Amino acid sequence: MASVLIAEDQEGLRKVVREYLLRESFEVEDVGSADEALALLANRHFDLLVTDVRMPGTGGDRAGLELLKRVKATDPDTIVILMTAYKDVDVAVEAMKVGAFDFMTKGEDFSAPALVARVKKAIEGAQMLKDNRILRTNLSLHYDPSRIIWRSPKMAEVMELVKKVAATNSTVLIEGDSGTGKELVAHAIHAQSERATRPLVKVHCGMLSEGVLESELFGHEKGSFTGAHARKQGRFELADGGSIFLDEIADTPPLVQMKLLRVLQEREFERVGGTVAVRVDVRVIAATKYALKELAKTPKFREDLYFRLNVVNIRIPNLRERKEDVPVLAQYFVERYRADARRDVRGMSPAALDLLQQYPWPGNVRELENVVQRSLVLSDGEWIEPRDLPADVRLGDEALSLSGAELAKSREEQERAAIVEALTLERGNRSRAAARLNLNRTTLLYKMKKYGLIG
Repeated sequence: MASVLIAEDQEGLRKVVREYLLRESFEVEDVGSADEALALLANRHFDLLVTDVRMPGTGGDRAGLELLKRVKATDPDTIVILMTAYKDVDVAVEAMKVGAFDFMTKGEDFSAPALVARVKKAIEGAQMLKDNRILRTNLSLHYDPSRIIWRSPKMAEVMELVKKVAATNSTVLIEGDSGTGKELVAHAIHAQSERATRPLVKVHCGMLSEGVLESELFGHEKGSFTGAHARKQGRFELADGGSIFLDEIADTPPLVQMKLLRVLQEREFERVGGTVAVRVDVRVIAATKYALKELAKTPKFREDLYFRLNVVNIRIPNLRERKEDVPVLAQYFVERYRADARRDVRGMSPAALDLLQQYPWPGNVRELENVVQRSLVLSDGEWIEPRDLPADVRLGDEALSLSGAELAKSREEQERAAIVEALTLERGNRSRAAARLNLNRTTLLYKMKKYGLIG
């Protein structure tokens, strides 16, 4: 529900506009002066402000224009529509330059329904801009169903549970080791839900300090800390109506855990430095590589927060638990990366595939993806052969008997051979060889020096 503040000194007009907005399910407050509006805005965010230009308050006969300037300085996301009984072109031009969304003259053709129509248009336009901003800053929002590949019964159970939970608004906790595909599952839940047209906002809880994470999630008020020059919306506000993915939730600091608990219980929070509750409609999808139930028995994680998060639990099995998926995943990665590697490779040979299925995959699907990419570079035929695989995959159980130094040497020999191969194919062009190897040019030069390929 969008919130609107009306600042208008004509009480009759103010009440009529208020009534029309309430009929359209807006949350509405109204005041009779610019100073009253400023006092209200100091403690609360409104999605849109409708203000008269000429009314009592700071700024003299242009109090509404001064109000616009102050609002845009402290809370740039607030949409402002100005009204005036005078056909003042200069005021309209100045208002648009400062950041007004629209300017209406209270002439014969003015009506409350016409104003409400502009309010609705402004809110819809602002929502589109917010969604686009999220899309630009979070490139992984798009869910591609073909990226979740499986054949095993265990993954079939996971995907069936994903389908069921997607049809609800329940909070979801996804558990699984690194590289198993927790983020893909989160995207699948959102994409199949009624919230699919709204944002899916992602936050990695383990990459930010307590203060930064709190501000990132819940936003902050102007002046709440050094550098807070204006009010900022947090990720929960940006995700309103959609979903938020809290990756590595186990790494969340205690203070933020407490605020997350309130969001899950009350669907509201306060910005950093704020005193007014902000209500949101957000579905929470959390993920962790740890056994959160056990962690909740220690002081590191709140048990009450664990119970709130664990409404529906989805555990993604490790790749070694679903060996049936290795062949289809390997083929998918071959088809996905062979163009980048400039290889006309059809897939894995039976011998290579047998080695892949015997390997325990400690890095799960992510490790398999990297192995296929590297093997494509080394392959020189229609099929990836055992000789193209990394030493630890190729040697299997034998790799366990090698010392760390021996295994590292084997890997280095394979990497050196891959670089020589790429340089040969690209006739010595280092930039193209780097691209073929999925390296940047600086890294390639470093490795060439390391392996004695240049002086």
